[in-house]
Amino acid sequence: MTEKFVITGMTCAACAAHVERAAASVPGVHSASVNLMLGSLVCDRDENVDPAAIVAAVTAAGYGAAPESEARRDLHAEQDAAVKAMGRRLLWSVVCLVPLFYLSMGHMMGLPVPMFMHTRPLLSAFVLLVLTVPILILNRSYFTVGFSRLFKGAPNMDSLVALGAAAGLVYSLIEMGLLAAGKVTGMPDLYFESAGMILALVTVGKYLEERSKGKTTGAITALLALAPESAVVRRDGKEVTVPTEDIKAGETVIVRQGGRIPVDGTVTAGSGTVDESALTGESMPVEKTVGGKAVSATILTGGYLELTADRVGADTTLSQIIQLMEQAASGKAPISRLADKISAVFVPVVISIALLAAILWAAVGGMGVRFCLSIAIAVLVISCPCALGLATPVAITVATGKAAEKAEAQLLDADGSLLASASVEKGTVRLPMSGKAAYLRVQSGADSYLSPLKDWNGRVGLWSFDVETLPYWWNELGLNPATTAENKVFMFSDRNLYRPAETMHLKGIMRTLLDNKLSVTPVEEVQLTIRDGRQREVAVRQVKPSDAGTFDLDFTFPEGETGMYSITAKLRLKGDAEEDSDEDNDGEYDSNRYYRREFNRKNREFRYSVEVAEFKRNEFEVESVIHDLKPGDKVLKADVKATNFTGTPVSGGKVNWGLRSIFSNFYPAGYKDYRFGDYRNEDYGYWDAYYGYSGGSPSSGMQQQSAVLDANGKNAVEFSLDGQAFPRVRKLILTASVTNGNEQLIKAARNATWNPASVFVGVKNISSICRQGTPLDLRLIAVGLDGKPYAGGDLPLNLEVTRTAFQSTRYDGDHTTTVRNEPLTSTVEKKELILAPSDSANLQEGGKPVSIPTGQDGIYEVTLSGRDPEGREFRTAVKYWVYGSDVSPWEYHDGLKVKIIPDKQLYQPGDTARLLVQTPIEGEVVVTVEREKVLRSFTRTLTLDNPVIEIPLENVDAPNVYVSVFLVKGADLSSRKVQNPQLKLGYAALKVQPADNMLNVEMKVPAGMSLPGSTATVSGVITDHRGKPVRNADVCLFAEDEGTLQVIGYRTPQPIRYFYADRPLSVGTWTTLEQILDEDWGSRSTDNKGMFIGGGDGVFGSPMNAAAQQAVYLREDFNPCAVWLSSIRTDEQGRFKASYRNPDTLTRYRVMAVVLAGNSDFGNGEGAYVVNKPIMLEPAPPFTATVGDSLNIPVTVSQTGTRKGKWTVTLKSNDIAAVPQPTQTLALEGNQPKTLIFNVKFNKSGKARLIWEIRAADAEGVPYSSGVYSLLRDATANTFEVVPPFPDLRELRCFSLSSGSTLDVPGMLSTPFLPGTPVQVTLSTSPLIYANGSVNFLLRYPYGCLEQLSSSTLPWIYEPLLAKYLPDFKGKNKEERSKALRGGIQKILRNQLPDGGLAYWQGGTSVSEYCPYAALVLTLARESGIDVPEKPLDKLYGYLARSLSNNPQGDLLGAWVLARAKRLPDSLLNRLLDRSGSLSPENRMYLALAVALSSRPDAGTLGLRLINTEPEKKESSHVQLLRGLADMSLSSGDAAARIRLARLIMDRTSRPFGERPLYTTWSSGWDVMLLGEYLKGVKESSVSAPFRVDRGAQVTSGTCSLTSPAQFRTAVGEKAVLSLPDAGSTVYGTAEAHGRSKTQEDGAAVNRGFAVSRVYEKLNSEGKWEPAAEFAVGDLVRITLHVDKGPTPLSYVVMEDYLPSALEAVNPALLSQIPGGRENEAASQGDRWFYWNSWVSHREFLKDRVRFFADTWSRERFTARYLARVTKSGTVIAPSAKAELMYRPEVYGLSIPQKLTVLHGEEK
Repeated sequence: MTEKFVITGMTCAACAAHVERAAASVPGVHSASVNLMLGSLVCDRDENVDPAAIVAAVTAAGYGAAPESEARRDLHAEQDAAVKAMGRRLLWSVVCLVPLFYLSMGHMMGLPVPMFMHTRPLLSAFVLLVLTVPILILNRSYFTVGFSRLFKGAPNMDSLVALGAAAGLVYSLIEMGLLAAGKVTGMPDLYFESAGMILALVTVGKYLEERSKGKTTGAITALLALAPESAVVRRDGKEVTVPTEDIKAGETVIVRQGGRIPVDGTVTAGSGTVDESALTGESMPVEKTVGGKAVSATILTGGYLELTADRVGADTTLSQIIQLMEQAASGKAPISRLADKISAVFVPVVISIALLAAILWAAVGGMGVRFCLSIAIAVLVISCPCALGLATPVAITVATGKAAEKAEAQLLDADGSLLASASVEKGTVRLPMSGKAAYLRVQSGADSYLSPLKDWNGRVGLWSFDVETLPYWWNELGLNPATTAENKVFMFSDRNLYRPAETMHLKGIMRTLLDNKLSVTPVEEVQLTIRDGRQREVAVRQVKPSDAGTFDLDFTFPEGETGMYSITAKLRLKGDAEEDSDEDNDGEYDSNRYYRREFNRKNREFRYSVEVAEFKRNEFEVESVIHDLKPGDKVLKADVKATNFTGTPVSGGKVNWGLRSIFSNFYPAGYKDYRFGDYRNEDYGYWDAYYGYSGGSPSSGMQQQSAVLDANGKNAVEFSLDGQAFPRVRKLILTASVTNGNEQLIKAARNATWNPASVFVGVKNISSICRQGTPLDLRLIAVGLDGKPYAGGDLPLNLEVTRTAFQSTRYDGDHTTTVRNEPLTSTVEKKELILAPSDSANLQEGGKPVSIPTGQDGIYEVTLSGRDPEGREFRTAVKYWVYGSDVSPWEYHDGLKVKIIPDKQLYQPGDTARLLVQTPIEGEVVVTVEREKVLRSFTRTLTLDNPVIEIPLENVDAPNVYVSVFLVKGADLSSRKVQNPQLKLGYAALKVQPADNMLNVEMKVPAGMSLPGSTATVSGVITDHRGKPVRNADVCLFAEDEGTLQVIGYRTPQPIRYFYADRPLSVGTWTTLEQILDEDWGSRSTDNKGMFIGGGDGVFGSPMNAAAQQAVYLREDFNPCAVWLSSIRTDEQGRFKASYRNPDTLTRYRVMAVVLAGNSDFGNGEGAYVVNKPIMLEPAPPFTATVGDSLNIPVTVSQTGTRKGKWTVTLKSNDIAAVPQPTQTLALEGNQPKTLIFNVKFNKSGKARLIWEIRAADAEGVPYSSGVYSLLRDATANTFEVVPPFPDLRELRCFSLSSGSTLDVPGMLSTPFLPGTPVQVTLSTSPLIYANGSVNFLLRYPYGCLEQLSSSTLPWIYEPLLAKYLPDFKGKNKEERSKALRGGIQKILRNQLPDGGLAYWQGGTSVSEYCPYAALVLTLARESGIDVPEKPLDKLYGYLARSLSNNPQGDLLGAWVLARAKRLPDSLLNRLLDRSGSLSPENRMYLALAVALSSRPDAGTLGLRLINTEPEKKESSHVQLLRGLADMSLSSGDAAARIRLARLIMDRTSRPFGERPLYTTWSSGWDVMLLGEYLKGVKESSVSAPFRVDRGAQVTSGTCSLTSPAQFRTAVGEKAVLSLPDAGSTVYGTAEAHGRSKTQEDGAAVNRGFAVSRVYEKLNSEGKWEPAAEFAVGDLVRITLHVDKGPTPLSYVVMEDYLPSALEAVNPALLSQIPGGRENEAASQGDRWFYWNSWVSHREFLKDRVRFFADTWSRERFTARYLARVTKSGTVIAPSAKAELMYRPEVYGLSIPQKLTVLHGEEK
């Protein structure tokens, strides 16, 4: 058993050793351990050993002892008294020692000493004795204890101290006596100062020891005091008070408000709040309710609790904490253990040496007694352990909480072998990381710490620090940008919006980033893949890079396809293999391989997107003017003018106004050192105004108004500017959305600044960080709106200063930690000031000085307010952070996060960043500047009164760096009630401008007016950041129509921003502190919900030359791109120049230049010029028209000159349309435009071509034919489609024909197509002709799951067979097949699980029901000679065998798979056959297929028996398919079986809709398998079949075969009778018609599988949608389409709505042309402008229709809604809306067509 005793009288480690030996000498005592610090002895003894015997033994050794149970004492009081007494001893000892030392030793150091010390020896000796005696008296205990231990034969350190000091004293006294007696002359050797020095220095060590003891015993005593002496328990139904130690586990303890909880327990009744701060350091009371856990020594601050005692006595949390502390205190550091060992033998050895030295000198040296005595004394004095007694406690004390200095850090591999090592310097170390590194070890002497690196869970997550980090695959692969090259490609095109059939010009710049340095990427070739909006591959181009690391592409988009196109650039680097070897593996899923493939893909593939849409360029521009705003104006007045690009006004147009206010401040030029306005929060406008760094700003909302433009295209508006609490500057953004007569909407904006007053008071910038007690020395100036010092007289100011500090409360939940910061605001100062004009006159003096006291820390807000001479208020408010008290005013952030505030947002290289670290914790911090690696690091001491860190910034820091501040604080330095280590980490992201890499571009563009078709010349100069010309710079020069660029917004490309975008932080941070004690309490289980911490011109010629005077120049080249020169180089002076021909668009062109030079320098520039004419036509034709439309087409006529006279406008058309009034005359007054309306009637379908011409005319309206006026003309042409009034339909019919029969091909079509609709006929001798649908379905399907992956692989397995017979499958090459198969098989095998089965999705955990099907596909692939990895395939077969063995009634597809693989044991087959009677029809077919492949002699009989079982009910199509496969397999070579199979194929693929299965990947996969297995038996010499087609006037003939299908065309309404001249022949064919239908001439809806309806709604005057039957130009129309179907799920459905020519769809992607007001659109589905079901996978806005696509449609009604605008008047047809099954076009539905009469706007 263990017994603890209290020991007194111990003074050193030798004492402790003596006590341990004395106690251990008692029989029955097994071990004895003394805690010198606590004065305790712990003995492990037998039960029969009397504690009195141990006490007696210790007493006999000269020490006091008593059992702890009998010795009640206050340890803390004892230690406190001892520390104070020892402190007094030390103080007075030092007081005496200093003069003693000076007088005796001063002359040795060259110090002046009193003369008598040299001339009067006896007096000097007496003075030294007087100074020594007090030290001896103060430290007499060394003599009493030391000699006592010596006499008892147990000398200790005190004995040696006593001997040394006494010997020196006695010797000195003897010498002094001899001197007095005259026996000695001169100054003898005296040792008074040695005696004093020994005692004083040893006392220093003793004092430090007592203080160390006091800290521990104080903490333990404080913890002991937390436990209540008694408690109330319920016993026998009564409440009784008992001593705490008597409480038993399970008893009910009652605690009332204010009481301490005596035990650990569970609350069974009541509730209350408990203060747990004594144990946790968190002073926020925690709510306790029934079921909650309560901990001993905590205080119930409110409420009432009854709890069941769970842990009592020594088992309580408090007791365990005390035990841990005592154990920690009892433990000895290595230096302490060494001191103990030395002390055990040191004293006797020293005494022996002293005596031996004296004897030897006397006996051998023949020296006298006096000399020998001095030798002995010297030995004793020199050996006195003052250094040992001082060094040990000092070393232990100093080491606590300090950075490791004498330590070594090592990197070890997995076997523990050393990879690298380095010494720790100032607490930091840097080691080269290796991929082999597995462990980190830190050694300091005998101490060692080892931590694993791979699975180190101490990594600090940086997501909450607002720091950009590396992508996950970089981290998973252990890659770092410092050592791993990252490729970057910047792609741009001439614009971002194109029409179908337009050409895109694209350029790419390739660079490699390594260790923050850019270089040209070593690219061998670039593969560019273009995909449409449905991710279909449109084109692939291979291009070679230039020497500058660039590539370019010109690509023309397909007709009729819109959407978001993507261009993927795939780089093939020098040294890369042709194919990606990552695909070739053993099939095992390997996450590391996956991440490597992901990295390689993203490092080589780059994507760029552009929008392809049908749209109209912006026809006009809008100019708005804001009237001069006077300071303090209550109303904003503005005018708007809308002008066509031809120069004519948009008279009668509608305008919607919008005013948005953005709060800002005053930024006068030259005053960036001052702040004017509201700086209480971050002001991004300051950085934008003075440094060009933009950011966000708060907005006050939007005001709106509507109006109509007058005859000059103008309108005026007024907006109120009231409603601002703080008189701030407001940046006003006035938006005018104008709709012209063509119903085109254009938005324009104008900015203005509203000032609250005519003067502003500015505060000179000082650091926003200030130390407490240091006044805020501000300088004030006043500046007028002109940016000059205000000179209008004295300005009275009101000064108010407030201070805000935070009281922080942190709550820890189950998984998160949150902090609530309660602000406490007080007023520091209020006073009035006068700001005189002289104060602002001299900026060198800085302005009027004002000092703000900072008596307390916190956040100070200084507000200065006043009024200008007109009484308008101005105000400035600035915020400062004042630091420096013991209680931190900063907000306490969640977990270990520390907030760091940089003093700027953008830095230049050479700047010094000052960072304020807002942390409530002090200590030494490690500061690192990081990005792809640690760039530099240093340590700083961070205190509450100095929390600012300065970081000098260098060129290498661009474009950004991250500064981390990492603070670790030792437990002993903690100010918490219960001390524990603390950790804080903060990050600051600093942006550094890459100034050295920025190129300047100066451009010169054509001036004045340029004519369409004329030559434009553009030139420019490129200079570097020093202003020097850059030669051989690569310039991409292009000019674009601004009217096109503005449709969706296009910004001039800026490669500098891409290549110098912020780099991610690649440095990880880990901590092992959590392995000691997690600073984030939220990660520990506390059985609580809430805790608290803290408190407190010319190549092409001119079109207007002499030859052109007689022939008008017809404008019809409207290419938005005027020029694209992908690469021109600058000359020695950095100059470039280019000339090109202007297109015919009347517009403003934006000229852009994108420049690069060398590896890392980039720039861009832009300019603009206008293309115009003296007289201009701007017609507004429709996108398309419908046969039967009578459309009124407007044309706007304008001139840029001032001619007053008549003009004739002529409209001509081809035979598609008729113009009843082709010529009209008008008169123009100056530049006032006029609009004419021409009625055009469209008679038939085709391409309509309208040619407009205007000529100057005389007073009679006759055009001039000669003279200068004959040159005043313009002509332009428009071409567009005119379509039939019915929707475009398709029908596909399958048929077979035998000899002796005829077939009228057009007559078999069920759809009433219009006469002349083409019909494509394909003939073959095999029903395989029908299989294209299933094959194409699988080839186009966006597969993903296991079944889809497997099904989509099947066509490629059978491709060598299918390509011979299926026309639509031809053209596939071997490379395509190999790549598709390799990818498909690999993707399937990635789903494999450890047991061999296959999961439904990659990453799944359970085997999919489609596992046998996927195994069949893999087996078929291997049978076809395709390489399938053996290992995973064997595992898969093993799984199937086990599964069948365990469940013979399960899916027997696996049996067929195993039989094909020759892996089906006979025993297993027999078991399955035994259960065949109870199998499902599907499983019987699978079993029959397996039997057919077995070696059984009766296989044929068994198989036929299985497949010929009479079905109980109608069989499913899948069972029929399996039966056909089994029949063919069992009847090999049987022609009848093959005929049956051919009929099955035809039946599955040619029956009408509703009688055959829908296309699914599963059914299509089996169809392909059926075809493939059938084709294996088809001989190449198949019999051909001749045929004839009787067309009436002539008969044509031909021959078709299985491998060479024949095709011919006919048309609806034509005669085309098909017959076969040879007897016994049969042909199979398809007939596909595609065209318009006359179905709806009767105005009825058509339902061939779909019911389609359409609803038109109009936006009324109140902004609400309502159904409408009448429309007018300018109306906004909402069109809603509904499609209903049967309950069967469908795939690949398209719904399209044909627009009447008077309407134009609003494409939501064309942002600038969306009508205003949508930003206020209601969130509810029924009120939205645009809506479509979630399963809509793609949508297209075409010229004449809008399409919506759905890949799958399983439920509900198909609904889509879009917006259109009425842009033309007339009588037009609205064709039917249509829904169609894409792969079965005979399944469709049509809505009711409509004929609309649309009024002109004035007719409403």
